[in-house]
Amino acid sequence: IGLVPSARFQLQAGRHVVRWRLWQRRLGAAPDSWEASARLVDTLAAVFDGERRSTVKGVTWERAAKGALADLLDADQTQVSVLVGGEEVLGLRAYARDATHYYDHAADHIELMTVADVVTPLLLYLRLHPDEEGARLADRLRPTLARFHRPGASYISNGLLTDSVEPVTDTWYLFLNGLIKIPWVAQIARDSALADIALDALAGAERLADATGDRLPLFADFRPGTGPRPLGAAPNPSVVGLLAYAGLLGDELGGTGGADLATRLLIGLRHEPVALCFHEPLQLGFAAAAAARLADAGDPRMAAMAEAFVRAQLRMLYWDEDPEATAGGYAVRGMFEACASLLYPALKENIEAILPWTVLLRSGRGPTELLLQVMNLIRLNSFAFFDPLLPRPNGSAAPWIPYENLGTSELPGTGSIGKEIYGTGEVFWAYLMFEAFAHADDPVILVVNTDLLEPASLRGDLVPSRRFVVYNPTAAPRTFHLVGRQGGRLPLELAARAWQLVDIQTVAP
Repeated sequence: IGLVPSARFQLQAGRHVVRWRLWQRRLGAAPDSWEASARLVDTLAAVFDGERRSTVKGVTWERAAKGALADLLDADQTQVSVLVGGEEVLGLRAYARDATHYYDHAADHIELMTVADVVTPLLLYLRLHPDEEGARLADRLRPTLARFHRPGASYISNGLLTDSVEPVTDTWYLFLNGLIKIPWVAQIARDSALADIALDALAGAERLADATGDRLPLFADFRPGTGPRPLGAAPNPSVVGLLAYAGLLGDELGGTGGADLATRLLIGLRHEPVALCFHEPLQLGFAAAAAARLADAGDPRMAAMAEAFVRAQLRMLYWDEDPEATAGGYAVRGMFEACASLLYPALKENIEAILPWTVLLRSGRGPTELLLQVMNLIRLNSFAFFDPLLPRPNGSAAPWIPYENLGTSELPGTGSIGKEIYGTGEVFWAYLMFEAFAHADDPVILVVNTDLLEPASLRGDLVPSRRFVVYNPTAAPRTFHLVGRQGGRLPLELAARAWQLVDIQTVAP
């Protein structure tokens, strides 16, 4: 029972009911793998709903973000300093020190994944909630990002142990953290030096794509004289979604050719068998977002690709409840399997998987109601990643740093891995996406900020209004007020399971 055979889970003695649903339809022609995958997801969507069933008590994402910042300021639990060339460099641990059970690195270990994950949304959060200590932390962490750059290889390393290039690179680490999050920081902070670093590394990644005929590997070698080249035979076809989106960001930073690169990569992805395209769920999400932006720019081929990519991404959902979650008093339904090789959902991947959906919702692409149902379940059920909100809290250190894992039938034991600082940025992203600029006075109503990843929003430009999607996940009509950041109250009424796009005036941060 579950994703893999496991001796850990046993049916208890007694009577059990197994329910089956069968669908049969006539087709004029056999679908290809992407079309068949999309039909499967659309069929499942007909019996899916976005109402919360978890018993985990919720607070607000604003409260969680405030707590996460306080925990990040607890230097003993979260921070680490190393000497590089005689100069002290500040970084973050991968896991909270006293709440970690596996993967505990030495005290001199700093990863790009953690620093980039936290700095990016923290800068946006501090625009709205100025904090002297938080600003000092962000100001010390932001220069650390440049330390990962290896200009001789047109590469951004994940590790900071040496000045050399790592012999093994996980391509999604590089593309997400180096080529998407660093460009976001460059836009947020108007940091031209980081923009130049990102463009240099984008050129190196494009050389890897050229060397592999756009069939990108799971692991690569970027060392000068040998790379960029694939390592091993394992492919990661959908990682091109991250590189495609990075190409579009490169154009926003002043580069050229990013849209052409993205188009080429996405066309190649659409010709891969869909069964090979599951790794990190965010990869297909960013592929869909890149396709949506290209479609909005006038490429007629991209609209259908955006639809196909996001539906394939949805294959990685927990579509129904897990017995381990039910027994523990929380819910994983509507969350994403954190990676195709993992056995649990994680807050990091939950939020990163839906971040690019803000682009889809803004452009009116994708299965909108299904996307909103999933976003609502992630919004509410993800409070179970915080120890104080679990039915049986452990009282461990760093309470607002999220646990990496919720227990499942395949891997029982919520929090058995530890508390992931490299997933703490997603606490801030969730607040920025669901609450920061507008919220409903009825907490049942989902509100999504669709401007979140727009360049003007990242830069903090003065904008007259922001666009939101409001959604009623319940089976009954609801009347409520949409409350803007400046305090304005817009009365709204939504029918059962209905959604609406709303533009409201907001105060610029």
